Amino acid sequence: MHTIAVSTKNNMADAPKGLDATKDLKWLGKGLLVIFIIWIITGGPSRVAIQKPFLKAPSPIDSGEQYGGAIGKPSWKGVFIPPASYHGENTKYFTVSLPQGWELREIPSRDGYYSGEFTNDITTLTFDYGTSPGDLPVSKDLYTIAYENVDKISTKFVTPKKVGAGVTGAFYRRWFGKDLTIAGDNLTTAEKNTAYTIMRSVRFK
Repeated sequence: MHTIAVSTKNNMADAPKGLDATKDLKWLGKGLLVIFIIWIITGGPSRVAIQKPFLKAPSPIDSGEQYGGAIGKPSWKGVFIPPASYHGENTKYFTVSLPQGWELREIPSRDGYYSGEFTNDITTLTFDYGTSPGDLPVSKDLYTIAYENVDKISTKFVTPKKVGAGVTGAFYRRWFGKDLTIAGDNLTTAEKNTAYTIMRSVRFK
């Protein structure tokens, strides 16, 4: 009877090495830490608010809570898109989006301007289109002043620090065309937020 000896030495050498679980967990922990740090640097939990602007229905239906963030601090990226409930209005030289119940009314030209108003018979914003000598000059002590790009144009926004006491407006300086000013007097917080949305929706022809 012959005995056959089987060597397991080589077979054991060829077997895959077991994974070092402790080492793998350390690398996983380091990776998650790096991802967490990057998340915090790029805005962390505030990123959701930055990327999703909202607007409640304008006064008197609701609070008119601002769609898109405070002036100078827009909460969207790219092109501003008005709320779906707004409708478009065509003036001679630009388009604008207005809330339900608002309308465009052209008024006789004054001082060479193309003028008119946007109104719902409760709140009114007037506009003047033409070569403007000024850009809504106001006191920094009494007003918040900020700049945003509207239709690729640097636009100056002003609003009184005391609600209901002064002019809330936007001035669009067009270096290769005529300027536009849109403004309203003594607006409430809800009215100002609606005005910002209208002002941000301007598109020049």
